[in-house]
Amino acid sequence: MIDAEKRKSKSFWRIGNPIMWACTATTVFVGLIVWFGMAETCNIDLFPKGDCPPKWRHLRAAPFNEVGDTLAGIAGVLAFIWLIATVLLQSIELGEQRKVLALQKEEMEEQRKATQDMARSMSAQAKVFEDEMKHSDQVSAREEFSELVLSTLQLTENCAASWRIRRKAQVGYNEVELDLFQDYYNDVREDRGRLPTFDDALDVFPSMNNEVECVVRDASSKAFNIVKRPLKSSFPANLLLKAQLACALIPRLSPADVEKIDRSELAELANNLQVAENAKIWAEDEV
Repeated sequence: MIDAEKRKSKSFWRIGNPIMWACTATTVFVGLIVWFGMAETCNIDLFPKGDCPPKWRHLRAAPFNEVGDTLAGIAGVLAFIWLIATVLLQSIELGEQRKVLALQKEEMEEQRKATQDMARSMSAQAKVFEDEMKHSDQVSAREEFSELVLSTLQLTENCAASWRIRRKAQVGYNEVELDLFQDYYNDVREDRGRLPTFDDALDVFPSMNNEVECVVRDASSKAFNIVKRPLKSSFPANLLLKAQLACALIPRLSPADVEKIDRSELAELANNLQVAENAKIWAEDEV
């Protein structure tokens, strides 16, 4: 159907073709001129003998100025016909150009919409990819964090340290033992009848933090006299390292895990362990 419309639009004998109408008008006008020129006319001024020849013979015998006026009139009519045809043809071409421009505008609008849709699709895909990468990183970080947390808890099996301090009583002095790092790992295992989990470790950390804070505070207090100090080498440096590494992973965890970890006081535990390591409450190792 499209090919038929194209053939129709290119056909010479179509109603909307100004050239066809101009050719038709020219043919009709020339035919009228020929018919009028063949008509017999009597003119005693040009033909005094009384004969009536065709008009073209009158034109041939007429003065040059009359011949020129006649030809100018014929040429003027033909020029007017083709001038109208030219104006109509230009009008049609301008209309077609407007249609082409309108189609181009529609195509550009469709391309713009397609580009916007593609940009939105790519943005959505990038967001999905970013979310997947973030989720994958959170899962990986949680697994690594869980291992560090459980390792931190397990290190309390063999890192006990104790101080004996003397403090003034109502009568004389009495001595008190300060124990640090009780065996939380085995306590949890015995209490719950299974190996400690990630959540178990987080539940224990507040007690560990409170213990470290109290021991450092009491052992460093000037109100007490330390009678016995543990060796500096007995400080569980690995426990501090594990806690610090675990804290470094917190920004990569999910918001739910971060909220849970904040309640576990893991960051405070790592900080208090650092304070305990640097506190002057340890005995120097013998060389």
